[in-house]
Amino acid sequence: MAGLGAERVEYLRSLPISIERDTPIGRIVLVHAAPWSNVEVVLPDAEPAVAQRMVAAGAGRVLAYGHIHTPYQRRVGDAVLMCVGAIANSNDADPRPAYTIVHQDGAAADLRHQAFGSAGPPPTETKQDGIRHKDATYSA
Repeated sequence: MAGLGAERVEYLRSLPISIERDTPIGRIVLVHAAPWSNVEVVLPDAEPAVAQRMVAAGAGRVLAYGHIHTPYQRRVGDAVLMCVGAIANSNDADPRPAYTIVHQDGAAADLRHQAFGSAGPPPTETKQDGIRHKDATYSA
């Protein structure tokens, strides 16, 4: 962190541990790793008690995080726990940057992989593990 400089490190420390928004589907809570930590690792196959702790600590209908770089969605009671993707170093089978769009009607959440700097075919949709995947190409 020394390469960042004291001012940037202090700025990062000043950021909130979570961002919360009330939406038509309920409260969406965004965190980096967990509601109580920016470094703890919670994997997609975490024990049910760990998944429940994540959702309970977030106190929202959707708890979204990204620390593990493995996009997934998991229902925990009446809530959803999800890792939204990764800009780099994704741990899923697709190395392209990935992000998730949560629809405000609560009907779906789309995982999208994005290729940078190349033209390609229009977005395609596939289903995997109950997640709609929409691949898109972006030309900068």
